[in-house]
Amino acid sequence: MNLSLLIIVSVIMIISGLFMQFAPPNKFFGLRTPATLSGDNVWKKANKLIGKIYAIAGLCILIITLIANHIGWEFWLNKTGEVVLLLVNICILVLGWVYGEILAKR
Repeated sequence: MNLSLLIIVSVIMIISGLFMQFAPPNKFFGLRTPATLSGDNVWKKANKLIGKIYAIAGLCILIITLIANHIGWEFWLNKTGEVVLLLVNICILVLGWVYGEILAKR
């Protein structure tokens, strides 16, 4: 993944995370699991938390990418950035799913 693609994906993560916090329940955007769609309160709490985490993760990846480009960390710009981006997204997805399930059972 090159520099521009890492920047674009991290900016999309930031914007998506910010919007996710305020999105009403819908079929197109947000943390949409059976648990989060089970009620408005679950939806709001889960999307607010995961939206914040997603935006912060995108900001961290953006900052690391810009620093890596500035100081010449080619390993980050080649494959490491891709792997970290994938792992961060998987972790946030799993965290959101688990958190939604916990909220729905309360």
